[in-house]
Amino acid sequence: MAFTPHVELVSQANPTRWMLVLHGVFGSGANWRLFCKKLVQQPIDWGFALVDLRGHNRSLGAARPHRVHTAAADLLNVTLPGPVAGVMGHSLGGKIALAYASQRRGDLEQVWILDSRPGTRDDTSEVLPPKVLAMLRALPPRFADRQRFVQAVVEAGYAKPIAMWLAMNVRRESDGSYQLALELDLIAELLDDYFTCDLWPELEADVAGRQLHAVVAAQSDVLSSSDRDRMRSAATQLPQVHCHVIEDAGHWVHVDAAQQVQELLVSHLLPT
Repeated sequence: MAFTPHVELVSQANPTRWMLVLHGVFGSGANWRLFCKKLVQQPIDWGFALVDLRGHNRSLGAARPHRVHTAAADLLNVTLPGPVAGVMGHSLGGKIALAYASQRRGDLEQVWILDSRPGTRDDTSEVLPPKVLAMLRALPPRFADRQRFVQAVVEAGYAKPIAMWLAMNVRRESDGSYQLALELDLIAELLDDYFTCDLWPELEADVAGRQLHAVVAAQSDVLSSSDRDRMRSAATQLPQVHCHVIEDAGHWVHVDAAQQVQELLVSHLLPT
């Protein structure tokens, strides 16, 4: 049975077209709410659909397989008040955005990937998400309140800002306890596929009528130097591919440099 993820709409008036917004691993659509509320105050005719990807927050219960392309196919089931003409994703969401773009060749006007690695990664021993996943699996299944969850994450060795961010996925259940609204086994499978799935061919595809923007956070280690060189090369060879480097931002580029990323988006989303 087809799975439809939960979406939250952010818009002004009646936008003529919509962009799907995809969070990273352990995130949710709500992570993008403030960012997009500021974005729609600009003179653009876009609305934004903030997606909870499968296994996250309000999009639980999806059936296997849990793959990047499956998560992208979920988006085909989303119904919005107008046409979906764009997709934007951060990290894991960026790779799912590329997979979605491959399934909608010729239909999209805009594709944005924010600090997301299009290719494979062999050595994941020093990558943060698998470590966070292992930590979350070791925590108790229930907490008396959200602050107890934050405390447990900090005691496990993580900084409080990370604990507070993860706590955005903690919700109160009918029995009064607080539980993490993340399906960790599903996310583990999705992460495995993220590291082995190669979507460079989509980034480097010559697709008429579609603009593809790769935003690179210079202070992040998600992209290798060869990844960055390959993105710049694609932008040089294909006029519809663009590579934007944000010098002072880390992996959460849309938080570290929110205004700069918003201005970049607006400059390419203005009505023609």
